[in-house]
Amino acid sequence: MMTYEKRPKAQIDPEKCVGCGACITACPTQAIKMLPGWVSAVQPSKCIGSGTCAALCHRQAPCLTIRSYVI
Repeated sequence: MMTYEKRPKAQIDPEKCVGCGACITACPTQAIKMLPGWVSAVQPSKCIGSGTCAALCHRQAPCLTIRSYVI
């Protein structure tokens, strides 16, 4: 078996997100959208893991995670 790591993807903690929209504006691939209730959410298929959202969020709501899979 071999373990592979995928490219990092952003995830947003809804407990920390205040819906300011800064991450949406900063995302180079427009992978973040606003959900009802003023909470941002990442579309993983569009996220390239640039980390721009995580770097600028004053609430530290977005974080980059790497998921592994085994073949």
